[in-house]
Amino acid sequence: MFQALDHKMRIEYFPHGVQLGWLIDPKNKIMYEYKRYAQGNRLVRRFGNSAWRDLDGGTVLPGFTLNCEDLDDVLNQESGSSSEEEVDLTCPEHGCTERFNRC
Repeated sequence: MFQALDHKMRIEYFPHGVQLGWLIDPKNKIMYEYKRYAQGNRLVRRFGNSAWRDLDGGTVLPGFTLNCEDLDDVLNQESGSSSEEEVDLTCPEHGCTERFNRC
């Protein structure tokens, strides 16, 4: 499964202008970060550090951080419900009061 998603990231997304991508396997707590080598270059680098960690948006999403603790909280909310229950997710951003419902 990983090889197919890795291929899709490199061959389908980045050639169409994607600058940054994250492939996250929450079950095994593995994260891969994809970035272009250089502006305009179609070569993509997959960073080898796959540890569960916060992911930074860098220059593509300045100021954005995907916090792994917040991600754990959302994943734990989802795993505690059946597929037929409504899931109530909260925005992890400090000061955000948005709630998201998913059935």
